[in-house]
Amino acid sequence: MAISGVLRIALGLALAATALFGPTATAAPAASGWACTVPPGQTYTAVRSSSSCTPQYYVDTPTDASRACSVPSGFTYITVQSASACSLTGVAPQYFLRVPQDAMYTCTVPPGFSYLSVKSTTSCVTSGVGPQYFIRVPQDSMRTCTLPPGFTYLSVALSTTCATSGSAPEYFIKTPQDRMWACTVPPGWTYIGTRQANGCVTSGTAVQYFIARP
Repeated sequence: MAISGVLRIALGLALAATALFGPTATAAPAASGWACTVPPGQTYTAVRSSSSCTPQYYVDTPTDASRACSVPSGFTYITVQSASACSLTGVAPQYFLRVPQDAMYTCTVPPGFSYLSVKSTTSCVTSGVGPQYFIRVPQDSMRTCTLPPGFTYLSVALSTTCATSGSAPEYFIKTPQDRMWACTVPPGWTYIGTRQANGCVTSGTAVQYFIARP
């Protein structure tokens, strides 16, 4: 058979394979390994000196319920301890990572969450005491210790559950609705009336808004 015929047959087989199985897969990048920087969304589990760069990090993909030397975006942590693996000299914090979930005790308040109570604990710091939060996904008609984005509030009062000592504001949050009285005008809304009312500040009176869709 002529060489050109052989080439045509080989090309035909290759095209047929592509049609059946798709393009040849390329190797996926390594999930972990030593690197001079920690890319966004990744964490590291150890650090060392190297002729390439110092410090050099053992980069890894964060997973739920794992220990790491940093807290990447999208994660929180529920305990922290000192670890020599996270420091070139001495020790540095090592975190027990968790993916945030509704109704969880955590050491931080992740974006998209609020908290209903806070207390002092030794779990969230390497020495002494620090705050631990009971986080919740904000919902309509909930009392929370923060005013989450996208919500307004109808009343606020001082509460001891929102502070590790003394008291702090606790809000009765509401999903904004057209033609309702509220203590704030959420972004993207307007108002068509105001009045002085009790409840929008922890003492005395303040402006209350009759909010409306623009």
